[in-house]
Amino acid sequence: MHRDPNQQKLFCALVDGNKTQLSLLKKYARQHELNLTIVLDIIHVIEYLWKAALAFYGDTSQQAEAWGL
Repeated sequence: MHRDPNQQKLFCALVDGNKTQLSLLKKYARQHELNLTIVLDIIHVIEYLWKAALAFYGDTSQQAEAWGL
């Protein structure tokens, strides 16, 4: 860690919840002994929730809208 020999820098990664992405970031942080903060991109998560709601209740269901909120 020649740019941060005292390991004082803070590291943060913005992710969308992709398992491969999370796994690679965690592996990299372990290899380089970094204290990594992972931030989940809520916009992508909401999109995934809507897809799940539509899968459970269908496109026109009021239940899907209520569940997705």
